[in-house]
Amino acid sequence: ERASSGDVVAIAGFPRAGVNDTLATTSVKEAVQCVPIDPPVLSIIVTSNSASPLSGMDGDKCTFPIIMERLEAEIETNVSLTLTKIGSEQVQLHGRGELQLGILLEQMRREGFELACSSPQAVLKQDENNPESMLEPVEELVIDCHNDHAGQVIEKMAKRKADLV
Repeated sequence: ERASSGDVVAIAGFPRAGVNDTLATTSVKEAVQCVPIDPPVLSIIVTSNSASPLSGMDGDKCTFPIIMERLEAEIETNVSLTLTKIGSEQVQLHGRGELQLGILLEQMRREGFELACSSPQAVLKQDENNPESMLEPVEELVIDCHNDHAGQVIEKMAKRKADLV
C-alpha cells in the first residue's frame, strides 16, 4: 500500500512508535528532520483524594496506582504531557497550559476518577547564559479590541503581570 503526507495509517510490529519517529526500511540510514515539540510551561501535583472528608463519595477509581496508570496511558498518546514521580503517592504532571491540564482532569473525573491536585505552577528552566538564574515561560499575546473595552483588557492583563507594549 501507499500513504503520503497527511494520511492516517495503522502500523503493526513496532513495540513503541510516536510522534516525530521515523519508521522506514533498514536501507534508510538517516531519520527525517523533526519539528521540536514545545516544552511544558505549567505543572500540577496529582495525588489520590485521601485527605478530604468526602473522599470516595464521587468516583470509584480513587487509589493512586489506578490514577497513575491512567496518567501513564495518557502520556503515551499526548506528547506534550510529561510526568515526574515525586514520592510514593504523588506525581507532578507537566503540560502546555491550564486548558490542557483542566481538560484532562475533567475527562478523568467523568471517567470516574477521584483525585486531588495542586494549583498550577510555572515550570522554570535554567538560563543558558547565566546558570545561576531561572527563567519563567513567556507567552506573547496580541489583542485587537474596540476603544470602549481597552480599559478592561488592560486591567485584566495587568492582573496577570503582563508587559504592555
